Amino acid sequence: MRRFRLMLSLFVAFAGFAAWNSSANAQTPFGLFPEKTPIVVKVPGLDAVEQKVGAFLKTAFPDKSEKLMKQLKEGLKQATDGRDLKGLDKAKPIYVLLPNLAELSGNENPNVALIVPVLKYDDFKTTFKADELKTLKKEDGLDVLTIEEKPLYLLNKGETVVLSSQKEYAKEYSGKFTSLKGKVSAEVEASFTNSDFCIFVNMIEINNLYGAQIKGAKSLVDLALAQGGAAGGLDKKQLELAKDMILGVFQILEDSKAILVGLSLKGEGVSLKIQSQFTKDTDTSAFLKDLKPTEMAKLGALPDGKGVYSAMQLSAKSKLLSKLIQMSTADDSNEDVKAKLEKAAEALQAAGQIDTVSFADLAPISGITMNSYENGEAAFAAQMQMYNCLTETSSFGSTPLKSKPAIKENAEKVGALSFTSVKMKFDFDKAIADQNIPEEAKESMKAVLNKLMGGDGMSMWLARDDKSVLQVTAKDWESAKKQVESYLSLKAGSAKKSDTVGDSAAYKLTRNSLPKDVTFLTLIESNSLLNSIYGYVKEIPKMIPGADALQIPELKIDKNAPKSFFGLSVTLKPEHGGFDLFVPSQTIKTVADVVKPLMNQGD
Repeated sequence: MRRFRLMLSLFVAFAGFAAWNSSANAQTPFGLFPEKTPIVVKVPGLDAVEQKVGAFLKTAFPDKSEKLMKQLKEGLKQATDGRDLKGLDKAKPIYVLLPNLAELSGNENPNVALIVPVLKYDDFKTTFKADELKTLKKEDGLDVLTIEEKPLYLLNKGETVVLSSQKEYAKEYSGKFTSLKGKVSAEVEASFTNSDFCIFVNMIEINNLYGAQIKGAKSLVDLALAQGGAAGGLDKKQLELAKDMILGVFQILEDSKAILVGLSLKGEGVSLKIQSQFTKDTDTSAFLKDLKPTEMAKLGALPDGKGVYSAMQLSAKSKLLSKLIQMSTADDSNEDVKAKLEKAAEALQAAGQIDTVSFADLAPISGITMNSYENGEAAFAAQMQMYNCLTETSSFGSTPLKSKPAIKENAEKVGALSFTSVKMKFDFDKAIADQNIPEEAKESMKAVLNKLMGGDGMSMWLARDDKSVLQVTAKDWESAKKQVESYLSLKAGSAKKSDTVGDSAAYKLTRNSLPKDVTFLTLIESNSLLNSIYGYVKEIPKMIPGADALQIPELKIDKNAPKSFFGLSVTLKPEHGGFDLFVPSQTIKTVADVVKPLMNQGD
């Protein structure tokens, strides 16, 4: 493994003068990678690391940024091991190629290759130390050095140098070879190019090499779920959903052409991207066939001041819609009631949902959800049909009910909207009865559930607004009415634009740091999330036997701290799927300030 560490050391040294972001490069780097390369890693340059990390630290950790930067510089200096880096091209990134994954385990000389951009090859060779250069010789058109009694092959390609521990692999670059260029979509190539740090996995090659193992593992998991579901306390519906989720992951692996994970850093925050491209005419591509991401402009037009803002774009024909309805609808142990609920769910799907937009507070849950349909009247009727079917043996949101919901038509009015009230009582004792936790912890879990729901029940008011169904959740009608009036005033244009969440700088920063067109989008205000999490953390000592003495300090959030949202999005469309996360530096600073007393508790 010493040999592998040497290659890693050289890579860190070479990356030290590579530019952080290669978006300035007009050409895709995929022309540099042989077609059958399973994994390519792109790592940013150390000079630019200092610049971007420095800007990030000043915002996220202003009181510790100088100390942290000093430690970073010292670490980078040690990593370069005193090598002369003058021959490197500072404007381009470094790539690490893993041509043979099987060799990485238990091999003292694994096949790891580096593609290093250079200004002048002769100057680049001074990167190696004097004792290493003494071993330099020519062999089959390659320069070869002997380091730690192992050969290291160098191929001068003009603007780049290929370094490999394997002679045959280095020689492959000396002639024409089929590259990965054009083998994946322009969208995947752009994501790779624009990420600061990125891991690209060539799933075509992975499936060629390990497809049989992936299929075998899938079959074993399927069998284990079938045999162990009942023993694990899962009912039929929960088991089916678990199987769909877990086996869906295997299906994604089988159907993928490429998977990448990218990380980017800037002064304003950090971004994570996970993206897949799927082979045409596969099950996954068929699942995504009818999905078309949009900008989600409705979300920014919602009232400011809530903790969570979410939006989802759907297609009435999409298989995704049927899965979501299956997951979110109620259930019942009585087969007759269950059949009625399934019929209501089918009617809801037939109404043709288009999108959903919501804003809410987290604990207790309070907010408004607007669901748009092709047929709003049919959608409202299907939802009321479902609520009217519920009995004391039913569950809603996977939580058992104590009794049949109290439903009152035309219970309240706001303007032209007439609201039907639906009030449910949950049986938290029954919900936690089968949980494998100590008896003394169950009361604390009930307290958490009560805090989340604002009691042992849920009050909702539903109204049809043309092709939309408006659903309001609140502790009472007075609170619900205020939310409706705030929403309607913005919708009618009678409120000021500055009252919308989309007009705030914090929202704009996070929204602009995520893809423009998405399928699912959520922005969560940091202080609201911290307050909610803290409410649950306080209950932890009560749930753990013998942990009563653990003291959780009071949460102190600076009310004058700038507002920030962390955001996540999912983008689904034919042949592509992606997940993006953006965490602002201000959010990290807020979390650090709150966690600091917890970390210093023992001081």
